[in-house]
Amino acid sequence: MPQINRRKFLDCLVKYKYECLSTRWRRQQLHKFYFANFLSSRVHLSFQSLSTIFELCRRIQEKNFYFNDSASKVEGIQFLKGSGNPKYTEAITMDDVQLFKRLEKQDTYEEADFLGRNLTYHALSGWLGTLLPDKFVPVTSVHLKHSMSHLFDERLLIYEEAPWDYFFRSQERFLITKETLKEFELRSLFLEDINDYMNLHFPKYVSRSRYSEVDWNWITQDFHVFVFREMLHMDTIRLFSSEISPELAANAWEVPDGIDIYMPAKHL
Repeated sequence: MPQINRRKFLDCLVKYKYECLSTRWRRQQLHKFYFANFLSSRVHLSFQSLSTIFELCRRIQEKNFYFNDSASKVEGIQFLKGSGNPKYTEAITMDDVQLFKRLEKQDTYEEADFLGRNLTYHALSGWLGTLLPDKFVPVTSVHLKHSMSHLFDERLLIYEEAPWDYFFRSQERFLITKETLKEFELRSLFLEDINDYMNLHFPKYVSRSRYSEVDWNWITQDFHVFVFREMLHMDTIRLFSSEISPELAANAWEVPDGIDIYMPAKHL
């Protein structure tokens, strides 16, 4: 089993908590928690019909989950129409909902179980990590392999891993990250905002004193995004863009220790 580097993890966690409580980071990431709690409160795979689930998911994917702070609309939830970048939007289909229903009944899964899916594994993990939070974690970008590489002391090369291999491997590492995060007191980060949002939209909602498994899943995702952007500073080379920065092309960008970056010849 992979081992998380506790020293690196704690260093990142201290900075993550500080940024959440002292800067705009928390406000810029809240939409993910609003989406996850709204979705998990409306959709119930165990007893709702396929058509009901599909219609609810279709409507939810078009909802704008930015709340009170329009200035926080930076990256969005990439696979959602209402809150994401149009370039990365992925529309859910009935085939995807059928997959959700099948996986809800399975204790284990393999690549063959995902045949017929319409969504990419990244978008799929966002839905599954919310609707089946005890089985999946939202790993919503291939670029988060760099945060995993940093935290687990693994040297990885980008563009070299098959989609299924990345999905399967990243689920294990995100689960380990989640269980490690649970060792710490993090209620001050997002819980009050989640309760405020849910009380506004669901009059019968009862405020919680602790995070749900869905919340922990998205805290894990957010923590990895933070490591990727703020600790490794990799967002500065615009990995979410199809273009490579002049600094990187000129080998002028300093790569953090423990990270390999492989660029195919066509990008050099």
